[in-house]
Amino acid sequence: MQRKYANNRRGGMLVFVGVAMIAFAGITSLVIDVAHLRVVKNQLQFAADSAARAGAAGLSGGTATNDAIAAASLMTVDGSAVSIQNSDVVTGTWANSAFSAGGSSQNSVSVTVTRSAARGNATMVWWGSLIGKSTADVTVTSTAVGTATQMAGFIGYNGVTMKNNTFFGSYDSRTTKTPDSSGAGKKARVGSNTLVSGKNNDTIQGDIVLGPQASADASIVLTGSDLYQGNNLPTPTVPAWNPPGATSALTISCDTTLPGGTYWYDSMTVNANLTFSGTATVYVNGDVTFGGTIAPSSGNPVDLTIYQIGAHAFGDSSGNGMNLTANVVAPQSDFTSKNNLNYYGSGIFSTITTKNNANFYYDITLGSADGSPVIKTVK
Repeated sequence: MQRKYANNRRGGMLVFVGVAMIAFAGITSLVIDVAHLRVVKNQLQFAADSAARAGAAGLSGGTATNDAIAAASLMTVDGSAVSIQNSDVVTGTWANSAFSAGGSSQNSVSVTVTRSAARGNATMVWWGSLIGKSTADVTVTSTAVGTATQMAGFIGYNGVTMKNNTFFGSYDSRTTKTPDSSGAGKKARVGSNTLVSGKNNDTIQGDIVLGPQASADASIVLTGSDLYQGNNLPTPTVPAWNPPGATSALTISCDTTLPGGTYWYDSMTVNANLTFSGTATVYVNGDVTFGGTIAPSSGNPVDLTIYQIGAHAFGDSSGNGMNLTANVVAPQSDFTSKNNLNYYGSGIFSTITTKNNANFYYDITLGSADGSPVIKTVK
């Protein structure tokens, strides 16, 4: 009688162990499936992010959808190439932390990447097969937005003309304040929608950014490349002339230091050293003529921005010894220097003309000469 009880107990244990093993196998399969689906979802998200960023970068050229599809095709998920359709790419507007399809000023792209049974690429699962479902659908979405950047570099939309001994180089104002040609970097950006011309001993250590109909002289010593754009270089927005009160011309005949702030002038004539002790923004609705120095005391071009309103002259076609440290936005004005110019920062003009011994140093912290937007995923 005791032996029969022992046999029954051993039989019950075998049943229990069998059931436990089946449960353990099921739990193990479920854990493996969950981990596998998480990996697949992460891979899909990476592909969607890459495709959305590529699409946002292509908005300005009208190639957003094609660029997104191409970027996605370079990705793999669960060992298979990613494939998305036109309908998976939606262009629209990102505003107030939300995406809206369409819009007149589109700045963002939303991309959906799906692995599903309907598309014949669903993700295989092991646990699901025990309950008659051997695959799982996984879908992710990513939205990327392109944020316009400040135009920078040295641009003469209607021409850059170099006569003798003109040098363009680059530097980083966070580490160097007044570089020279021997220590300058090779990231200068010189742009035009027409012609960049040189004559004698003219050097550009960097690239020439050109509109589709523009060209550059072969005589220029160029360390970089001619970068042709699909569209004309975009023109930055110049603030409206809206002074808070009466304005007058500024004339500087002796060394002068002004505090930081906002200034409005009908014109500027600087024949000495003009320094701004703090961050300053200067609006000028007239000519800017100088043969001395205009600079912030910090030595950082970002601390002095000069907006020239309308079509005027900037510089001095007959003066000597011009030193300028600033970010100048004057897309309708003509910049001219005669002899011995040192320009640190960035300058956006209608034309740039130099005669003898001009040095331009592009501060790489200020932005890009082609107006390329900064692309980032936001959702």
